[in-house]
This record gives sequence, C-alpha cells and structure tokens, in this order.
Amino acid sequence: MDQTCGVDPESSWLVQPTAAQIAPNNNGSAWDGDGSAPDPRVFMTCADSATGTSTPEASDTYRPTWSSGGCTAKAKDLLRAGWTFHVYDIDAISDDTISSSLVVTLTGENFAAGGFNLAATGGMQSMSVSLTHQ
Repeated sequence: MDQTCGVDPESSWLVQPTAAQIAPNNNGSAWDGDGSAPDPRVFMTCADSATGTSTPEASDTYRPTWSSGGCTAKAKDLLRAGWTFHVYDIDAISDDTISSSLVVTLTGENFAAGGFNLAATGGMQSMSVSLTHQ
C-alpha cells in the first residue's frame, strides 16, 4: 500500500499486541501465590469505542506473545483518540495490575512502520504492537 502522502484517514486498522516483557516480580512479591510467572492479558479499546476487547491469557510467562485479541478502528479515529490499554496478571481470586490504563496516541509513522513499541510502565518492561491494514 502506498503511503507516500500519509495514511488514508478512512482506512481500517487492526491494533494487535504481539509480545511483551513482564517484570520478574510484582514490586518485590511473586506474581502468583504459587511463585509461578504471571498470566498476562491485555485489555484494550480502539479510539473512543465504548466496547473493549482483550488478548487471550498467556499462561505462566514473563514473555507473553499473542496472535489474536486486537481491536479495529479507522485511522482518523486512532490518530485522534488513540489506543487505550492495560495489562493484567489473571489470577483465580483477584487479578494483579501489571500496567495501569494508558492511552497511546498513534502517528502516521506508526501506520507506515506497521506498528510500534512501548517502553516500560509499571510491571510491563516493554510491549510490541502491530498495525495491520484491514
């Protein structure tokens, strides 16, 4: 797709977390009661959608990967309102917050590159997110 003049504002895009690195502990404590690695899941909304979605739970890993669970929106809405996400460790009784809720403002460069990388926030040390034209 030719993006010489920028992204088509009416084009639809899938925003998909693909991989993350999670801190080895939750502020000095184990993520899970049995001492195992966390079970990360990303909850997200695209632009200002009232409907959220999430990735599947990745079991017992500090390096989760996902191939499903993204959200779709028009480029103009992602450029205006961004992508909102937070990462949880799924537990039997009470889920642990890995990262607080954050809004990522997308740019034309993100679309041209086919994604973006996020720096550390909370217990999330990094995350890779792909952008796929639909």
